[in-house]
Amino acid sequence: MENGSFVIEEYQAEVPLPELLRHRDVSRVLAMCGSCPNHGRVWACPPHADDYLAHLLDGYTVATVMGTRVCFSEATRAQCVSAEQRKQVSAEAIEEVWKELLPHLYALEREHPHSRMFAGRCRLCGEQPCTRITGEPCRHPHAMRHSLEAVGFDVVGIAREFLGLELE
Repeated sequence: MENGSFVIEEYQAEVPLPELLRHRDVSRVLAMCGSCPNHGRVWACPPHADDYLAHLLDGYTVATVMGTRVCFSEATRAQCVSAEQRKQVSAEAIEEVWKELLPHLYALEREHPHSRMFAGRCRLCGEQPCTRITGEPCRHPHAMRHSLEAVGFDVVGIAREFLGLELE
């Protein structure tokens, strides 16, 4: 994918499940989630009533780990002189990438039932606030995915070890 201000690079690795599970440290990762503004306010984020991951792993021996890196053009980087500008441009790029990537991920899920976890926050409600803050059920329960972080995975460690990516 390319839009003029950035290109994306895609990475993928097949990882034996026991190796991936070495990067699951529920207490450490969920403690970091506690400082996030989405904690307890978005259905895809912790805290959860049960161990969501427990029933998903049955029957699996290998996980496909996929990563996408956004690489900004020199011109775009030169235009972003303040931290606020970099944050805004990055957020816009991530949203654009997700719009392209999500249909592909759902197609992969149809090929591999029960493979339902993504990294990052849920974006399904768009500008509307998540219904969790009012105690209502999720608007998109069949499309919503828990993030890897929300079930205790160290995404930075996974990206580094299996994809050779350093996350910033």
